[in-house]
Amino acid sequence: MPDTFTFEDKSKRMVRVIFEPDGTPLFCGSDIATLAGYKAPGAAIKKDRSGVETVMRRIWWANSEKRGCVSMHCFTAENARLFLQKKPVQTEDVKWFLNTVIPDAESIGRQRAASKAESDKSAADMEIAEGKNQLVTNNEQPNLIDRLDAIIL
Repeated sequence: MPDTFTFEDKSKRMVRVIFEPDGTPLFCGSDIATLAGYKAPGAAIKKDRSGVETVMRRIWWANSEKRGCVSMHCFTAENARLFLQKKPVQTEDVKWFLNTVIPDAESIGRQRAASKAESDKSAADMEIAEGKNQLVTNNEQPNLIDRLDAIIL
């Protein structure tokens, strides 16, 4: 399951973000449509996303009564900008998303990707070191035939 993060602010704005393994942030389409002022965000994404690519991802959600996971349309930063351009008036919510959420999400994605790459490199280095230790250990012990010859002779 990809890493998820929720951006929120004091005025109750919220955008859920999923980070791909390479650190690319994907923004929940219904959250973006809500910020843009659509009354029916799901329908708006299906209707108004012509020419704007989305990616289906499973997103976790929770409220005071329920929680679960649902497949939703998600946008890359570039495609989120294209989707928001379809609405001519930029509200404060949209400006917050464009000026704060996207740069912060991209920064977090780069940090997560760098951290993952570093941990993958460390794991690979450990596997190499363990392999070398096994070679040394195997070379130090005589093989079965040599041990039998020593016993017989």
